[in-house]
Amino acid sequence: MLRNREQFGIDSFEVKGITIHNTGTKDTAYELYKKIRKSSMSNGAHFLVDKDQVIQLLPLNHSSWHTGKGYDFGNLFTIAIEICQSQSDDYFEAQKRAATLIKQLLKSYGLTTADIYFHNDFNERTYCPHRILDIYKTKEEFIKEVLENA
Repeated sequence: MLRNREQFGIDSFEVKGITIHNTGTKDTAYELYKKIRKSSMSNGAHFLVDKDQVIQLLPLNHSSWHTGKGYDFGNLFTIAIEICQSQSDDYFEAQKRAATLIKQLLKSYGLTTADIYFHNDFNERTYCPHRILDIYKTKEEFIKEVLENA
């Protein structure tokens, strides 16, 4: 079931940020898409990204339930991007494609890198995006190394 912000008494469809996730699998975006379509988790991300494609699951005026925290800022106001293939050799190409998408979304919504969140910004018990944290250690380093060079 899609949930839009109006259902929660929020009048605006204003996007206020982007939340980044890593899948923790070798699945491509399409493989994950097929699994999601068979489950009840079809509202867990706006975009699935791999080295070859970007799949949009939800319209950007609908909330995605991706933080594990109910009706929080992340779920209600951020675009959720799932970078696929995080356990694959193709991850860096997937990350590169995701960086391009993130930069496009930042520009489209008049956002800055200060409006980028990681899953664990909303749920500290979750080590996500795991691959990014393993490699870059901090969001700031990820932004400097990946987004500024995309």
